[in-house]
Amino acid sequence: MKTEILTGNKLIAEFMGMGYTPGYYNLMSPYYGFTMVNRTRTSCNADELQFHISWDWLMPVVEKIINDQSSECQFTGEGYLPKITFSMLNDSKHSFSGESETNLIEATWIGVVDFIKWYNLNK
Repeated sequence: MKTEILTGNKLIAEFMGMGYTPGYYNLMSPYYGFTMVNRTRTSCNADELQFHISWDWLMPVVEKIINDQSSECQFTGEGYLPKITFSMLNDSKHSFSGESETNLIEATWIGVVDFIKWYNLNK
């Protein structure tokens, strides 16, 4: 797994309140009060985090951002612009975006990581 993806997934896990025990992330999220994705496992290694490839993992993060930050989101699909884009505007009027030449989940993941980096510096 690329370092950029691993680092971004760790940022997302921390933002979602997934506890970390040396070597493992707790799949229980206090934001939801239940196991986020896998109802048969309670933890995973950092390289098993799937925010970058699974809508089941990533959309709860987008939902948390929208609900907690009064954010607005916009998706632009393939064929509308040269690239697939995801953008958010939060209540502080800061814009966060991601773009991909291949897929929407990658663009969304990039925008979410961009937001979390800003959030961590400004909370």
